[in-house]
Amino acid sequence: MSDTQHKQSRPCNRIATGDRFKAHLRVMTLNGKPWRVITLRPGTDAAFSTNFFHDTWHIISDGGGAKLLARIFWAMSYQR
Repeated sequence: MSDTQHKQSRPCNRIATGDRFKAHLRVMTLNGKPWRVITLRPGTDAAFSTNFFHDTWHIISDGGGAKLLARIFWAMSYQR
């Protein structure tokens, strides 16, 4: 690839600048061990619920909450 040619990002990989994932990463100590806790910003419009059914925990939300949770899990996958 020459200097004048550049790879173009695929449209499906682009996101709007207003679609940023905004959260706080806090380090807390519990029983002498450090824990990283992700907290959403107060203005985040998402609600989650949990239930235990058939010996399995479930997280319940709407479509927007599911997308937000997917982004949280994606961000966590890069933590060591």
